[in-house]
Amino acid sequence: MKKYIKFIYFILVIALLFSAAFFIKLDAKQNENGKSMIASIATQMSFGARHVGTEGRLKTQDYIRTELNNNKVEVIDQKWEDSTSQNLNNIIGRINPEAKNRIIVGAHYDSQQSASNDRPNMPVPGANDSASGVALLLEIARNYNANDLKNVGVDLVFFDAEEYQPGNFESWSPKGSVYFADNLQSIYKSTKPNAAIVVDMICDKNLNISKEFLSDSNAREQTQNIWNEGKNVDATVFSNSVRTEIKDDHTPLAAMGIPSTLIIDFDYPYFHTTKDTIDKCSSKSLQTTYETVKNYIYSLDK
Repeated sequence: MKKYIKFIYFILVIALLFSAAFFIKLDAKQNENGKSMIASIATQMSFGARHVGTEGRLKTQDYIRTELNNNKVEVIDQKWEDSTSQNLNNIIGRINPEAKNRIIVGAHYDSQQSASNDRPNMPVPGANDSASGVALLLEIARNYNANDLKNVGVDLVFFDAEEYQPGNFESWSPKGSVYFADNLQSIYKSTKPNAAIVVDMICDKNLNISKEFLSDSNAREQTQNIWNEGKNVDATVFSNSVRTEIKDDHTPLAAMGIPSTLIIDFDYPYFHTTKDTIDKCSSKSLQTTYETVKNYIYSLDK
């Protein structure tokens, strides 16, 4: 009997070890996108300051175009001269461009010129507040073509000049998304996009995402559906609490009648400081947000 019990115990131990190895391997596989996005953030950080007028911003534009082209994503440059005589440029990557039902996934690629919360004469490195959103959009570009979306097209919109001359809450204007919203007809000839998701500041190690007021009021059903997907990925990250309105690139899109949801962790202690660096980023947080957006898009493609 004792030999039998020992044999059963041995089998259970072996089974547990195999199970542990399987789940460790599975977790590592699931975090591959997160690691890829961390690498994308590192690439952007290597360009230095990326606010309007810098060489780093131009290098970021080239990097975005190269990644989209390498993944066979149709690229559109939306160029214009701003009222301050700055040459600005939204970059749009179109996945499944023939699909009539379209969803925007957007993020700004410029960084803040002034680290107003600690050293105003220095630029913000922008690992979280800039590079993280770009990294997520590029990760979608790397993975979605192969998955062959059938009924939904995705427009990856890299907004310029979200951080340019921001002003206060009342006067702030995200120049890239305002121009994009005012010129929808140049991209969408007949019907407007069905929906928009904007991601911003999503790599915080202590990721905590609440519903933003405008998203909840302007696109309540969509926002709740996105949150449901998020809770399925990591219930500790997505909170059903609604926080005050945050003006971001979703604001002008919502004003044009496009249901628009902002995914942001605004409780970031390094916001607009010189400490917004890559060591504050988490591949797990990036993976969680990426999986949430990915799963929501798939839910629309049925």
